[in-house]
Amino acid sequence: MTAKDIIIYIPLSAAQQLKDFALYWDERRSIDNNYTHGNTDKPYATSYLGLVQSFLKKSRDNGTPYIKARAYGDISLLTASSHIENVRMSRSITKDMFFNEHKRLMSECKKEKTTIISPFRSWSEKEILKACRLNELPHIIIYGGAMQQLWHPSNEDYATHHQMMPDWYMASELYNQLHSVDFHDKEQCDKGQTLFLALWPDKPDTMPVGKAECEIMNEVSKHISQSINASLAYSKP
Repeated sequence: MTAKDIIIYIPLSAAQQLKDFALYWDERRSIDNNYTHGNTDKPYATSYLGLVQSFLKKSRDNGTPYIKARAYGDISLLTASSHIENVRMSRSITKDMFFNEHKRLMSECKKEKTTIISPFRSWSEKEILKACRLNELPHIIIYGGAMQQLWHPSNEDYATHHQMMPDWYMASELYNQLHSVDFHDKEQCDKGQTLFLALWPDKPDTMPVGKAECEIMNEVSKHISQSINASLAYSKP
């Protein structure tokens, strides 16, 4: 299996929101220009707007905006489900909110043929990812790293993290259940349960994913789910 370039059409309003969101971060932070592209001295991006415009494109024929991403895994996950659910959960989520959301998502995925999409960056989101894998439920990961054409996921678990988890969660039965089983990204992809979507497939490997990049990935996750749920198509470029 090799990585493939795909495009996902989004409404003009969504494209404008992504641009505005990038400008919001440009007003508040400066992107690190020390990371150069390839063997050149040219920065990968000089602004967050430039970072967004590296994947936000428009059709030459009719100007329809789309997100260009590189995909690894089962691409049919974008259209096979009756619904795609964007997941965003805070690191500081409360006990009741977390367990209620976990229960709702697992129930919806099993009964309504729903696929979850998220960057899965916070500990709470990664625990939902582990729950999806334990229950063999499909999921799409908005990936912030580089992805070459011959890229493949590691034999590690994307849900592994080093964030502090609250005591109430670590003392729970769910925690013990999810952390008693090992999951591997490549195996999940081979089974057709995981799809990785890289927004910046040619970014320098050493370029970190910071706060602004994570927020942009969350916005992309939201707009992809909304667009596909509205029956907008995706295709190879």
